Amino acid sequence: MRRPGLYGGLALAVLALAGGGFFFWLEGADRGYYAHLVTPDQIAALNRAFASMGDDIVLFGDSHSEYIGDASPLCGRPAINAGVGGISARGYLNLLEGLRMPRRASAGLLTIGINSARKKLLPRSRSAFRNNAAALVEALESRTQKLVVTAIPPVDAEVAHQFDLAALKGFSEDLEAVCRKTSCRFVDPFVEIRGENPVIARPGATRDGVHLVDYRTPLAKSAAQLCD
Repeated sequence: MRRPGLYGGLALAVLALAGGGFFFWLEGADRGYYAHLVTPDQIAALNRAFASMGDDIVLFGDSHSEYIGDASPLCGRPAINAGVGGISARGYLNLLEGLRMPRRASAGLLTIGINSARKKLLPRSRSAFRNNAAALVEALESRTQKLVVTAIPPVDAEVAHQFDLAALKGFSEDLEAVCRKTSCRFVDPFVEIRGENPVIARPGATRDGVHLVDYRTPLAKSAAQLCD
């Protein structure tokens, strides 16, 4: 004999367990997951680099930082690349809990936000990103003598549908607003590759729709703020 009450309860239980993740996907909330993006060995390697750090400059952030590669020398100093591809603002804040910096870096360069703007069914939350960005900047300012924060680079028109373009524009504005209230410096080193719509890159500026063909030119523009 069918037992509707039991089956209904089981169905609700399954939804409660599996549906939670579904609704997180729907709302596009930044839950700060990062363990699938960086291995324990990579974290250990960064901590070893930080342990022997002198007057180094550190590149923080997502794959836009990671793709710079070895930036040494930067401002005539060694550079440590701590960029993590795929990570969000909240994810990087969580990652910092496992990164041990016994002394402050002479300067830091942060590029973050592209992954926080990936399109979900519901709009991305500007206030949530702003809060995460503010907390991340505060954490990095305690780890650096000077912090420079960049705008989010533009994306190619062919992949624009993968992003919340209003959020992509707004998140850069939020990063700039955070720096106005703190001691970090905000810079947009990507102006020359922005199209008529500033979140869309000029043709040929990206290698895969998201990552840039040339990271050295924007890095040189950022260095003007890092090195003075």
